[in-house]
Amino acid sequence: MSNNITHELRTPVSSISGYLETLLNSTHLPEERKIGFLKRAHLQTLRLAAIIRDISLITKVDEAPEMMPREKISLPLVIAEVCEELSTQINGRKATLHCTLPDEALMNANYSLLHAIFRNLIENSLRYAPEGVNIYLSLDQEDATHYFFTYYDSGDGVDEHHLSRLFERFYRAQEGRTRNGADIGGTGLGLSIVRNAVLFHRGSISVRNHPEAGLEFHFTLAKN
Repeated sequence: MSNNITHELRTPVSSISGYLETLLNSTHLPEERKIGFLKRAHLQTLRLAAIIRDISLITKVDEAPEMMPREKISLPLVIAEVCEELSTQINGRKATLHCTLPDEALMNANYSLLHAIFRNLIENSLRYAPEGVNIYLSLDQEDATHYFFTYYDSGDGVDEHHLSRLFERFYRAQEGRTRNGADIGGTGLGLSIVRNAVLFHRGSISVRNHPEAGLEFHFTLAKN
């Protein structure tokens, strides 16, 4: 884990350092090139912030799950907040989210982890699926203790041999999925966080290739 973290942090830090060093040492760069270097450095700071965010969250779940508070949370409200946060990426990718959740769907849950489940799933779709992707999220059924969800997108999925490893930390199915050009790159922790957050809420999760689309996730979350 430590070696992986060091490797993941080294790349954006080296890139930021390189861009800034070029700007400091090249006093006669055209303004257009200066702006280009600053934009690239900014993208790498966003990547660095995402890595730190994800490592912090997964460490908390691993080391002190009992310290993660729970509260009554509206699922539709969480989805709305995730979509608002990702609105720039959603619009930039011309993506459409098709969400079917009853207004009264409530959980006694940890907000940060619940938010992370849906944010990471949607970010994963935006990162790898083609422009104009359709994203589908539905609460299919419920019983006395759990909600049952389905999530999938209209992307290309991955080769079957990747499926069993998608929830591993820092695993990337590079062969099966190609990032879109505007993406700053994932941390390799997103789907691992999803799995751990689902388990924290006494649920289960599985993944397969949708028969006519991209990746399809089925997961459950305990109501209390």
